[in-house]
Amino acid sequence: MKEKTGSKTLSYAILINAIVTIGFFATNYPSYALSPIAGILRETFSLSNAQYSQLFSSAMIPGFVLGIISGLLCDKYGAKKSIGFALIVSGIASVIRIFASSYAVLYITLLFGGFGCTFFNCNISKIIGSWFPREKTGVGIGIALAGANVAQVVAMATTALLPGYKVSFVIGAVLIIFSTIIWLLFFKNCPDDAQIAHSGEEVSFVTGLKAALKSKNIWFGGIATGLVLSGEMYIIQMLPQALQTVHGLSEEAAGVVSSFNLLGNLCGAVFGPIVCARIGKTKPFFAVFGALAAIGTAFAWLCPKGVILTGALFLTGFVITSLITTYMSIPVMLPEIGHTYAGTGGGVMATIDLTMSVFIPSYIVVPIIGDNYRTAFLVMGIITVCTLIFSMQLPELMDAPEKK
Repeated sequence: MKEKTGSKTLSYAILINAIVTIGFFATNYPSYALSPIAGILRETFSLSNAQYSQLFSSAMIPGFVLGIISGLLCDKYGAKKSIGFALIVSGIASVIRIFASSYAVLYITLLFGGFGCTFFNCNISKIIGSWFPREKTGVGIGIALAGANVAQVVAMATTALLPGYKVSFVIGAVLIIFSTIIWLLFFKNCPDDAQIAHSGEEVSFVTGLKAALKSKNIWFGGIATGLVLSGEMYIIQMLPQALQTVHGLSEEAAGVVSSFNLLGNLCGAVFGPIVCARIGKTKPFFAVFGALAAIGTAFAWLCPKGVILTGALFLTGFVITSLITTYMSIPVMLPEIGHTYAGTGGGVMATIDLTMSVFIPSYIVVPIIGDNYRTAFLVMGIITVCTLIFSMQLPELMDAPEKK
């Protein structure tokens, strides 16, 4: 695709990035808003711990079931129609959730509410790559993904202050409806002059799926992402308890210290791809940041309390999300995938990394190692460093930017 340098195209590309960022914020907020009101939900709906855990993970189920399908639909019919449909489904579910009076209704509405988030995650490479040149694709994806990080911070910081749990449900519904409206009104699949296949006559489900599944680089990218994301998922789940056990911090203090990892996630999503773009090559970036992510996952939480500990957690969150964001730009940069099949490629990658990030920490490491945090974090660090095995197998993904 030819580089888009016209001022009108650039302005609309920035608008597209903003629309997608709002979409990530809106579709992630409802899930993150559950944690601060967990006690209220348990009491109101008489939930067991297992039921609450199922509620919290229900929005991830569409990612397992629909990841590849969402990519196929976007390649076949274009992102506007496909993600527009997913947002409408999420919007309807979010409105019904306001009136939920049972666990079953709450679970089903949260599950269907995950459609929009799934479609965005799987097709972000196609969307941003259709509007930005290769060296800026990662930056655009990072800005969009920052919307999800901001949603997490906002939800965690404000939901408990609301006058009732239904208010958070109303806010979630309003956000998704607003995102749906601006998506349908203003989103365009690609610039008017871009020669990208979005027509159903040009893109076949079977051809797209074959192209994605046959690409070893899609598998390498998915596994590399899954290994890093597994480490981050373990940090999110276990860091507060580990800080309380090893450093003797109170629950409140452990929460504050842990938030520096989330702050690093937010900054990494935005600035990590910029660092990669400045380097001009992806392999050195993957090597350095992969090594730092592994070291941070294994040892950052053991640093002395104070500035050193919070700084180490921030850096760990920064390098992990920098890697994940850059990995997510892989499909559109592969010659065998490109813009035409980037949706399907992103769907395959998302299915792989989501499966790994859920099962490795929650169903392998935690059940086997338990609350031996020193061993568990070390194991997760070893798992994280294995990302280098796969990322180093990828071709050089980004042409060095022109020097001015």
